[in-house]
This record gives sequence, C-alpha cells and structure tokens, in this order.
Amino acid sequence: MSRPDRRGDLLRRDPVQVVAVTGGKGGRRTLDEVLTPVRPGLSIIAGASGLMPLAELDTAGHVGIVRAFSDLATDLDLLLVDTAAGISPGVLQLVQATQHVLVVVSEDPASVTDAYALIKVLSRHHGVREFRVVTNMTSDPMAGGLLFAALQRVTSRFLDVTLVHSADIPSDELLRRAVREQRPVVEAYPGCGASQIIRRLAVALESWPPPEGRGNIGFFAERVARPAPRLQVVR
Repeated sequence: MSRPDRRGDLLRRDPVQVVAVTGGKGGRRTLDEVLTPVRPGLSIIAGASGLMPLAELDTAGHVGIVRAFSDLATDLDLLLVDTAAGISPGVLQLVQATQHVLVVVSEDPASVTDAYALIKVLSRHHGVREFRVVTNMTSDPMAGGLLFAALQRVTSRFLDVTLVHSADIPSDELLRRAVREQRPVVEAYPGCGASQIIRRLAVALESWPPPEGRGNIGFFAERVARPAPRLQVVR
C-alpha cells in the first residue's frame, strides 16, 4: 500500500472530524470516547441526527471517520456497520471499507430502487462485485425469493456482479412491536420467526468467505482481531 498523503496522515492522527454533542455542547471526541457498552461483549458507536457538522462532511471527513477505526483501542471480533439508505458520499465511504456488503431490501419500490442504485455505484466505481442480500418484511413465504429473483435479473442484465440471497425476514407483527418498544426483537420476542432468522443469519455470517476481486478489501476488516471466533447469539 502506498504511503498516505499529508491529509491522510492528519486524519489518522486526529481522526474524528465528528462533533459529538452532549447537552448541546460540541467538541472533538475519539471513537473510544463515544463507544457505548450495551452489555458484556457488545458496544455501539451511535450515529447522529440533525447535526450540521456531520451533514456537511466532505470526502476527506468521511475518510477520516473510516481511518479513525485504526486508532480504536478496543479489541473487536466483529464490526457491523449500519448505514442509511441511498448513495450519499458517507454511505459509499463506509460500505467500501467493509469486507462484506449486506443489502437489505423490501418489496417497497423505493427500497428496490435504492438497492439497485447502491449495487450499481459500488460495482462500477468502487470495485465491489459481490453482494449479500436480505429480503425484509416480505408479505408471504414466496415473496422473498421472487423479490431476490427480480433484483438478480436486472443486475445480471446490466452489471457484472454476484448476488447471494442470505436471508428472508418475513413481515412480523412482533418485530414491529419490538421497534415501537425500542427493544431488540431477539430479546423482546426470541421465539418469533424474525428473531429465529436473524439468529441464523448472525451465525452464518461468521463463516462467509472473503469476497474475491476487491482491491480495497475491508479496511474495517484490518481492525478486527480474530484469534478465535467468539460470536455470541442472543437468545
């Protein structure tokens, strides 16, 4: 890998061009400072809403956030990055830094459009050729397969990509109730169909082989230490 330019070095040393706001007061924070433990073995770095400094980040700022993970002191077995829908610069920077790209798509036409646009931009401009797909909130047992098949048809016609249907999460009233209660569905309603599928997906992703043909394969993956897999499934 070539030596980063001066801007890259500065972003690595002073990583977070992010303003973490507490009680209305802003200031620079490292990722370790905003890492929030949820339970033993699980921590989150929460996103933000309504903060102009984050909304106005340029490409260098988004790259700085990605590179900040190199300085994270906490050891990680697995790093899961949840992005917004669409193809904004922030989304693209985060996604292309991951090892696996998991696209969640529903039967809503807007969701299908967003999914195709993301796959198109990442494959044509960022060298991503393999995508895992989760069909979400599907209306009946056949709908997930049909939705994936439709997405696969259009991508195979216009793009040089491989899609893998990794899971189908059906529409589930208990999942919607868990969202309203602001509780993880696998804890709130562990016996419901959505929870069982999410658990199986969590176990399966640990054995996914690295995708081929990625020149920038997984900047985040370099930050993950794996002496032995320790993925814990919440029951």
